[in-house]
Amino acid sequence: MDLLNILFLFVILKINCVLKIMIKKIIYSILLFGLVLHAQNQKVISLKWNDGMTYNYSEQVYKYPSFDGIFYNLDIVSKEIFFKKEEFLENNVNPKSLKITNVSYKTISEEQLFDLDKSKIPSSVKASIESGYARDQIVSLFSFSPIIKEGNSYKAVTSLTYSFDYKAKSARNPFGVQNITNSVLATGNWYRFYVEKSGVYYVSKTFLRNLGLDVNTDPRNIKIFGNGGRMLPLLNSTFYPNDLTENAIQFIGEEDGVFNDSDYILFYAEGVDTWNKESFD
Repeated sequence: MDLLNILFLFVILKINCVLKIMIKKIIYSILLFGLVLHAQNQKVISLKWNDGMTYNYSEQVYKYPSFDGIFYNLDIVSKEIFFKKEEFLENNVNPKSLKITNVSYKTISEEQLFDLDKSKIPSSVKASIESGYARDQIVSLFSFSPIIKEGNSYKAVTSLTYSFDYKAKSARNPFGVQNITNSVLATGNWYRFYVEKSGVYYVSKTFLRNLGLDVNTDPRNIKIFGNGGRMLPLLNSTFYPNDLTENAIQFIGEEDGVFNDSDYILFYAEGVDTWNKESFD
């Protein structure tokens, strides 16, 4: 074998070696990329509990357990608290893929529940996740009950991990807007009223009759919908519902299925007197 052939063979061997190294790097990169994608679907939540929050209503003071941060959510009517987190995602979430792991608790006394409705505290962390479009941005909502009852004791979640999978990407319409295929306005009889100030409102039989509602029907079919009177967000990327959302109500006297003169509805409404940080930026 002459010198030229030896050099040519050496070059081929060297090229093969380089290719093998490159292939290994490519495979490693693919594996690493897959791990990164999986990690993006896993989130860790930590809750720092404080001394509770107070709420004044009708000359009475109510108190509820609370934790720090903007994800604290209080339902005044039902006397329940939740963790609710919204965030932008690259694709829609498969709600059935949600998994909760690594849950840590701290024990709290019954006195530390304050005015919570103890009958509604679940025996386990009830979590859910959903997603939708908000002005051409995909937004997810993850929520769970941060306090559970275990036997005769109560526990508050201090941390947990949740993970989820994305749905297969689907085609969007050419205008980038999500169509409402089944609006709540499509069925039922609707009557409109408005509120000016945020607070808990009392709705009587006479008020509903004056709106035109047939008050001789089963009152358990009455529902209230509305998105509040807050300003529309300045950023198009900020989540805002594209249909009316149902409001929590408490109907006093509905058990017999008759709307008596003494029956009434209580619900919390957000009026036009609200403000947000964007108003001062």
